[in-house]
Amino acid sequence: MNVKRGSLLHIVAIALACVTGIAHANNGLLFIGSGSESSQMAGADIAVARDACAVNTNPGGLTQIANRSLELYVSTARALDVVHQDQYGNDLGVSKKYIPVGNAAFAERLGDSGWVFGVGLFVQGGAGDVYKNVNTAFGTRDEMSSLFGIFELTAGAAYRVNDSLSIGASIGALYAKTTQRFFASTSAFNAANPRASFFGYDLGELSGVNAGARVGAMWRPLNDLTFGATFSNRVTLPQKNGNMDVDMNAVGLGTVHYSNVRIDGLALPLEVALGAAYRPDPRWLIAFNWSWLNWSDALKSSTLTATGPSNPLAPSTLSNTASLNWQNQNVFAIGAERVLDEKTVVRAGLNYGKNPIPPQTLNPLLAAIGETHLTFGFSRKFAQTWSFDSGIEYLFTKKVSYTNPQLPFGENAQERDGYVALSIGLSRTW
Repeated sequence: MNVKRGSLLHIVAIALACVTGIAHANNGLLFIGSGSESSQMAGADIAVARDACAVNTNPGGLTQIANRSLELYVSTARALDVVHQDQYGNDLGVSKKYIPVGNAAFAERLGDSGWVFGVGLFVQGGAGDVYKNVNTAFGTRDEMSSLFGIFELTAGAAYRVNDSLSIGASIGALYAKTTQRFFASTSAFNAANPRASFFGYDLGELSGVNAGARVGAMWRPLNDLTFGATFSNRVTLPQKNGNMDVDMNAVGLGTVHYSNVRIDGLALPLEVALGAAYRPDPRWLIAFNWSWLNWSDALKSSTLTATGPSNPLAPSTLSNTASLNWQNQNVFAIGAERVLDEKTVVRAGLNYGKNPIPPQTLNPLLAAIGETHLTFGFSRKFAQTWSFDSGIEYLFTKKVSYTNPQLPFGENAQERDGYVALSIGLSRTW
């Protein structure tokens, strides 16, 4: 039995809507901080950046490094209240509870000059949700899952123009990858309305590489007051060289393997950020950030194209475009640091950014809906040049009800997102 191409549009639309399945990114697809100090202060780092991770936050801050700086950072998020509900009786928490990430960075001053160079490897964003034994609209129980990651290898340099002003820039190679399953063992053909048919899929790994740039400046008009600014360009994230298995058993074609799959239209946003840091006395540091993320230009729509079917009776090409329509995001962060003694520092911060995803395009595998993060942490020096860091980040549970006509969840489905993350870091300055 042959299958009409139109009857596959539903599954293609779902693939497009869900493909950026990052569940626990913080400000949209981006984590709130890079490294221990930045994360412990909830991302209030633009006017503070003073370790090797500055190459990824504000490269202008690299000039605060006297000689060399090494930063190692590992964090694991634990889902506390990540739940999908819909009218088919689902009230499911995620099966994948733990999400690890890590960063590493190194920076060094060039002799006695005003130049400092840095390099780092960062997880910019990424996580994923795995829901098992989901009741589907087609009378089956199946799995929906998505794993998505964005990684960046970046190098940069900063120059101290004078005692008050430093400028810097970095260039990064961004690598993104995606895997996904959406009711891969479910197949339903609607003869009366072929467009209402459903064919589950298993999307093999897609990936792509692109380059992005960041420029930054840091200005200290007074000894106890610093201002910072950064600009990052929009970076497309092409996903290609993938494959997809589509369950077409309902039309007698079995599982059809498409050998060439790509997704276009995904991107990280243009970002502008301003920050200020103030020391009311030598023991205290208070910092504030405002960032503007141009998601409306980065994630407007996505197009999936699949070719090379294993069955000649299947459509030779699957292609469709789905709307994402993300909204621009203003992110506010405030952080504080208190020096307890010559070896111990404690930090805290608060980060808020309104959920950028409209309810008409929200889905369980792109539940990047978290808004308010609270952070705490400390740093303890040992062996003269080494420091140990540890922190905790708490995402207050955010609940969103939505009706997405591209997804088979009916009206007024609901997503909840809340987690806690624990981190440790090791740093050396010498």
